[in-house]
Amino acid sequence: MDPYNVLDFQGMLYKIPENKRKKKIRMLLELVELMGVEKKIIKDFSGGR
Repeated sequence: MDPYNVLDFQGMLYKIPENKRKKKIRMLLELVELMGVEKKIIKDFSGGR
């Protein structure tokens, strides 16, 4: 699963409307500097070592 889909799924669980959810996802991805890799599989991210 990728970061965008994780956030989208969480937003659906909390019943956040799609248009608002997309804006919040974009904002969060920018905040944690993941824009550009939002569709990259999470297990392929660095482990921090």
